[in-house]
Amino acid sequence: MKVLFCDDDVEFLKQLENDFYVYFKDRIFELETKCLYQNFVDLQKYDICFLDIDLKSVDGIALAKRLKTYNSKLIIVFVSQREDLVFHTFSVQPFQFIRKKHYLEDSKEVFAQLNYYLQQTTMPLKINNQIVYINPLDITSVISLDHDVIITTKEKTYTVKDSLKNFCQKNEKFFVVQIKKNLAISLYQVQKVKGNKIMYENKEYIIGRIYQKNFKNLYERYLMTCL
Repeated sequence: MKVLFCDDDVEFLKQLENDFYVYFKDRIFELETKCLYQNFVDLQKYDICFLDIDLKSVDGIALAKRLKTYNSKLIIVFVSQREDLVFHTFSVQPFQFIRKKHYLEDSKEVFAQLNYYLQQTTMPLKINNQIVYINPLDITSVISLDHDVIITTKEKTYTVKDSLKNFCQKNEKFFVVQIKKNLAISLYQVQKVKGNKIMYENKEYIIGRIYQKNFKNLYERYLMTCL
């Protein structure tokens, strides 16, 4: 997961990034910092953003809206000395707000809330004795090869030691479901379901007979939960 820290106070940026890294040391994140003097031409898709509202040369709220065009599910935590600006941020539906005047208190609370949220919404993968968390919305395919499960996302491929059946059972809450002996899919990417056939990533697949009942049950739950 990619995390962006953006502020015009270099020392504060260093503290925030370090505190985040220490708190989430058991997770693997790609961290990136941007200061006031850097341009924002090379913006990309981020998963989490800590953003100062009152940047001197950039409107923080406008920047947040721009970032959300890359990822509508972006988690935004606004940071500012200006507590009076809190209500102005509601248009971008921020996850939380850290007041610089109450940094120690606020950051601990926000990190705890963020950790809980990520536990509920991101899929843990054990790779080389480390835990990598991925967004289940980004999964495009899950296949088994020998004793490995290969998870492909929109940006990267991950390999874990597991059986496909066990992997799907553990991650059922993320709507990953097996449809063939060596293939599982993410229900988030299903375009159409008709009987035992599905349209997935613009291709038609036939669900194996022994997987049809479980697919039907999980798909119904997905429809009730996510649509």
